[in-house]
Amino acid sequence: MKPSYFYLYPQNVFIESPKYRFKNTNATNQPLFKQQLSNIQGEKASIYIHIPFCKGLCHYCPYYKLNFQAEKVSNYFDLLLKELALYKQSLPSQKLKISSIYFGGGTPSVLSIDQISRLFAELNQIFNIHSGSEITFEGEARSLLSPGKIAHLKKMGVTRISFGVQTFDPKIRKNENLKTSV
Repeated sequence: MKPSYFYLYPQNVFIESPKYRFKNTNATNQPLFKQQLSNIQGEKASIYIHIPFCKGLCHYCPYYKLNFQAEKVSNYFDLLLKELALYKQSLPSQKLKISSIYFGGGTPSVLSIDQISRLFAELNQIFNIHSGSEITFEGEARSLLSPGKIAHLKKMGVTRISFGVQTFDPKIRKNENLKTSV
């Protein structure tokens, strides 16, 4: 059976399962959204959480991204937790089974260890994330190497860290605004 997908993304909800495809802006306030969530109860689902902040904006990247500013990250993070609370209110009491979580961006590894802990605590309260779930966290070398970050991600249940090496060619790196990592 094809899994269902939840995309938690700024002001947009997209749910896909074998039964339906549903997309709507600010959908958590609408009865149809609650009905659609109840329809997938018991199915396995995947979650994508977008963290749109980067410490440098690469020219080649087509994804929604913003320059890292601690205050903006903090504000976005608080809103993300509020959105998760809406899911908690909208889901039936039985927790939805999660087979995978993907934290993408932007650069999710710019989150602090405290923010990562709070995010995982909220996800675990809302969803049934079993020990065999694949949890992927995107990052870049500089923010992943902050003291204790990788160990903490492992402690939170992250099973895969994704970071790309786009090129080692200095001319291309300069042209694409790729910062030196380590």
